[in-house]
Amino acid sequence: MRCPQCGQMRFVPYVLAADGQTLAGEEFGRCDRECNCGYHRYPNSVKAPDVVPVERKPEEPIFFYPAAVETDPRTNLFEYTVGLVGARHALAIWKRYHIGKDGARTVFWQIAIDGTVRAGKSIPYLVNGHRDKSDKYPANWLHKSAAWRNYYTGKELRQCYFGEHLLRGNDLPVVIVESEKTAALMSEFSRGHIWLASGGSQGLQNEEKNAVLKGRDVWLLPDNGMYWKWSGIAQRLGWNIFDTLEKAPIFEGCDVLDLLEAGALGAELLKHAKK
Repeated sequence: MRCPQCGQMRFVPYVLAADGQTLAGEEFGRCDRECNCGYHRYPNSVKAPDVVPVERKPEEPIFFYPAAVETDPRTNLFEYTVGLVGARHALAIWKRYHIGKDGARTVFWQIAIDGTVRAGKSIPYLVNGHRDKSDKYPANWLHKSAAWRNYYTGKELRQCYFGEHLLRGNDLPVVIVESEKTAALMSEFSRGHIWLASGGSQGLQNEEKNAVLKGRDVWLLPDNGMYWKWSGIAQRLGWNIFDTLEKAPIFEGCDVLDLLEAGALGAELLKHAKK
């Protein structure tokens, strides 16, 4: 069943113990995404011995066929990147992360360390490199698009970090930022690090995703205004964190690329690392 809080098909409902089938109510149950959601509502109006949870059978995970992943720079974001770093470096970024396209939109593929393609995230950009907020779908998952239904198998989305495939055979320090665009562009300015994107603070708290980072030197680089939230996560996981954007923002809410555009290159940006 679909969780009433996060919308994922990970909901374990409570049913009446008498027959093991009748639902105690569609809203009563728990989401088994304990780290990313944590929804749990017990039917207080029903006596405890009268209800039991029904364990959900795990769905087959979504895997995109390798043929779906095609590096394609014909998007506004690529043109913006060319203006920022030049055509040769922009193309290197696109090849490094296997960035593709979905119509006029840019596709960021989530490719795991074992090479499996977990997801495709489609985002529309303007020529200035900013998201097109006028688009009806500011961020779209390809497995939800009818046009891509023949390119994957499975039903359950199990994400990995954007850029995770770069970890294979590479022991460089890892830097995690929020957006895929930031990770991709920063990788060309600071090649002494592996740049990953979490897609948001919630993406940092997925135990399954984080397992691949065990034993690695991991740094978080949050946008301005997110330092304290990300700092708590870093402390809990034993990671390090940069406070660069919190200490010296060029404006409130700025992100890493705002500093980059203002002339703070990747290598300079990381000189002020603080454990």
